[in-house]
Amino acid sequence: MQNTQDRAPAPKSSAVLNLSAPHSNGESTPESLVAQFLSSREQLRQREQWLQAELAQIRSALKDLPPCPLPRVLPSPPPKPRQHTGLGAAVAVVLSFGPLTKEQILEKLREQAFPLPENPRIALDTVIYTTRFRRDGDLFSVAPKSP
Repeated sequence: MQNTQDRAPAPKSSAVLNLSAPHSNGESTPESLVAQFLSSREQLRQREQWLQAELAQIRSALKDLPPCPLPRVLPSPPPKPRQHTGLGAAVAVVLSFGPLTKEQILEKLREQAFPLPENPRIALDTVIYTTRFRRDGDLFSVAPKSP
C-alpha cells in the first residue's frame, strides 16, 4: 500500500459551481457561467477519479489482511439448581438422631450453620407442629411413616 505522502494531493472539494461570481463590470455573463460550470465539472471528475483510486487502494490493503475473527459469545451457563435445604428437611435430619426440645433443635441447626430466618422460633413452630413430626411433652421427634 502506498503511503499517503506518495500520492498526489486530493483535488479541492470546494470546486463547486459559484454562480455569484460577478463579471468585471459586476454582472455575470452566460459565457463566464458556462466556463465556471465546465471548470467545476472537470474538477469534480478529477476528484471522483482520485477518490476511486484511493478506494481501490483501501480495498486492496484490506484484502491482504488476514480475516479478523468475530469474538465468540459463549452461552451463559444454565442456572444452578437450588440446593437450599428447607427448614423442615433440616429439622428432620436433626431429629433423626433422637427426640429434642425446641431449643435443642435450634442449637443443632446453628451448629450445622443452617441459615435460620429472622424469627427462628416462629419458623420452627410452623414446621414442627405438622404431621411430619410427633410431640411428646417438650420433646419432638420424626413421626413414623404411615403405611
